[in-house]
Amino acid sequence: MHLPESGHGVRAGIVVFNAYGVEDLSTRYSFARLAARLAAAGHPVLRFDLPGTGDALGDCGHGDPLPAWVQAGQDAVRALKLWSGVIEVALVGLRLGALVAVQVAHVLNLAGESACGLALLAPVIQGRQYLRELRALSDGTQPMVVAGFPFSQEIQDSLIATDVSAMSSPAVRVFLAAHGNSKALSQLQAKWGDSADVVRVDYEGLTQHIGNPTTSRPPESLFDQLVGWLGQSGVVAKATVCTAISPAVLSGPGFVELGTLIPAAVDLAAVWCNPEQLKTSSTVVIFCNAGRNPHQGWARGSVSMARALAKQGISSVRFDLAGLGDSPPLPQPPDEVLYSTVAVPQLRAVVDHVCGIAGEQVNICVVGVCSGGYLAFHAAVDDARIGALLLINVQRFAWKEGMSLEAAMRGGGRSIQAYRQRMVSRDTWRRLLRGQVHVGAAVRALSGRVSQVISADSGDIVQIRRKFSDLAQRGCRVAVVYSQEDGGRDEFARYFGMDGRRFAALACTSLAVLDGADHDLSQRAARDSVLDLLKMVAASN
Repeated sequence: MHLPESGHGVRAGIVVFNAYGVEDLSTRYSFARLAARLAAAGHPVLRFDLPGTGDALGDCGHGDPLPAWVQAGQDAVRALKLWSGVIEVALVGLRLGALVAVQVAHVLNLAGESACGLALLAPVIQGRQYLRELRALSDGTQPMVVAGFPFSQEIQDSLIATDVSAMSSPAVRVFLAAHGNSKALSQLQAKWGDSADVVRVDYEGLTQHIGNPTTSRPPESLFDQLVGWLGQSGVVAKATVCTAISPAVLSGPGFVELGTLIPAAVDLAAVWCNPEQLKTSSTVVIFCNAGRNPHQGWARGSVSMARALAKQGISSVRFDLAGLGDSPPLPQPPDEVLYSTVAVPQLRAVVDHVCGIAGEQVNICVVGVCSGGYLAFHAAVDDARIGALLLINVQRFAWKEGMSLEAAMRGGGRSIQAYRQRMVSRDTWRRLLRGQVHVGAAVRALSGRVSQVISADSGDIVQIRRKFSDLAQRGCRVAVVYSQEDGGRDEFARYFGMDGRRFAALACTSLAVLDGADHDLSQRAARDSVLDLLKMVAASN
């Protein structure tokens, strides 16, 4: 809930419908900032997770979630009216969320609760075309999985039968944002223009906004236009904002979750996940952001692991650093928060919060993927309260002033060992003879990898080894995990050798390599393997 300051005239309320999958991960933070901006302009705004997405209950891998999504949308509209006192509500939807928003608007019409406006951002108009695009990105399995996000056969069948351009406009005011043109888009604009005031704008920067969480940038020009359009809604004078908002508690099978804010330089958005019969357990796992992924994790990995841990009697906290996910930015944000120790005080504040709730003697295990692992490692070196670490696909353990994020993320490709294995593979040579291997690109990538290893700073090597040694002497359990071909393995080899023999010589350490896993652990089997490791690390803490 984003509420205007009390005492001001309140404009129409707004319910936001997120996209799905990577598009949702990429746009969460920008939509949280958009909602805060709209609230400052007088609009009460409600953002929520559709069933089976984000922090919500459910699983999109089974059955057709669309009916539940439409029902949840109606519930969200009524909750916003109850909590804010507004009479009129506009709906804003992105991609698949826009398709759901259209269906919700139609249902509201039938119930005599028409939306006062409908903003569709890069909407999915024809479900068949949307699925065609997704299949090109899927892993080829059935039911379809795209970057770890499932699409059940039932939802595919439902989407195939859906065509928004064949529907009538469910609102008298429509804001339509799209980049480029299509037959379906033109049909939609022409048909709805007969009965509604349709404003069409260009979605400049669409691909950069929705394509990748770490490189996502908000479409400021589009947001300016959207805020202006929504601001044309009438003001409800002296609307009463209800203070009795339901507590942010969610109960599921074997777990209870509580949404909370953790005080730091800014309030950090967080979710406690506790065993069903316990307020907290003697062990608490803290999940750090991976890159700019929100606290739910890639393919909801942090959500599923937290709930599985709760069923084993282990509590956890997943949170967003300042400027990521649902957390606001710092008053003076740094140029870059990833692979930087600037976020260490924030993680320390989360540890303070955990100790304040669970007691100073609580066993704390911190989990971090990629940049989250970098953060967890450096925070643990100076905080003896952290008794265990699970570091996954860390690309850099040492960061030098002036390094760019691109340099830090360069390890996201294959490791030198992976290239070596591929060069002796018969399949690689067959693909080479067929012209299916881009030799120039492979050579450039391998050369960059070799150059990166050769240019390793001996001072960094000594320093990082010493820090790992200090953790071992303190008795901190450290488990390091890499996907088989992950480029971060070259970074780890700089300190401990490709076989990790130097690392294995330290006390309380373990090294695991996951075959068939990508950097983000998109594969369900990879996430299950990490969960098994996490249970062992947390239990031994």
